[in-house]
Amino acid sequence: MTIQFANHIPIIQLNRQRCRLEQKIRQFEARLRARIDPDIDEADPGLTEQTVTLALLNNAREKLNSIDRALRQAQNGGYGRCETCGQRINPERLEIFPQAILCVACKSTLEAKFPRRLAA
Repeated sequence: MTIQFANHIPIIQLNRQRCRLEQKIRQFEARLRARIDPDIDEADPGLTEQTVTLALLNNAREKLNSIDRALRQAQNGGYGRCETCGQRINPERLEIFPQAILCVACKSTLEAKFPRRLAA
């Protein structure tokens, strides 16, 4: 993978996070498969556990997608550039949140328009 970014630490962090997330996703999926019961009672406390596990699984998948998107940017030489305005993303932001694909200004604008469920 060719990286056009002076500090490779965020890419290393992304790869590590990706591996951890893949492992968590497999665990969540296994937990859900083990709990499938077609005769489950609505008052079953296991239903709440399944709901929480499903939410955690969906969250992990969304984060994995954002990491994959940032890694694709790195492969294409665009890592560290905002997908909206093309400006450099602050390296400090990338160290804290390596899957960031938007600069702070564009992220803030997007959050103002769509306040729920936003990725990097």
